[in-house]
Amino acid sequence: MEQSIKDGADPVVVACVGDSITEGIGATRADQYSYPAQLQRLLGEGYAVHNYGASGMTLLAEGDYPYIRQERYAASLACPCDAVILMLGTNDSKDQNWKSPYKEKYEQDLRDLINAYRALPSHPVVILATSPTAYSRNWSINDEVITGEIAPLQRKVAAEMGCTLIDANSGTRGLDGSVYF
Repeated sequence: MEQSIKDGADPVVVACVGDSITEGIGATRADQYSYPAQLQRLLGEGYAVHNYGASGMTLLAEGDYPYIRQERYAASLACPCDAVILMLGTNDSKDQNWKSPYKEKYEQDLRDLINAYRALPSHPVVILATSPTAYSRNWSINDEVITGEIAPLQRKVAAEMGCTLIDANSGTRGLDGSVYF
């Protein structure tokens, strides 16, 4: 079970980890309209929200662009965060990534990433967000894989590891095709 986020005078530090959706690629101004920027506005002065999103990244350590091999990953590990919001999986759905033997490693790679954040000196709460529904096959992103395979694995790991879950996949289902994803 996750611990509580701290109470006190210092702001609660939140690290948002993910791909282009987190980074805000496609937003007219990522510094204002990425979900971490909007989260900062909603939470207010008692929080410091940091954006460690990196476009095109996979959770899979053997994917075409693994997040764990990026500078943003190293920077996120150096952040003295109280909470981590982790949303990686959309780019894993691409044909070149979601194939054997790589896809069989997704669940363990997700567990390893959660454990890497939990092992930080600040012992942050890890919040896992499912990959949102994809409305087109842009960049070979495959919603059948996201909704049918990746999101269920994300839900399973969150439940088994006691992570709070943000079900962005279910929350974005039924929206019209004008959504960026």
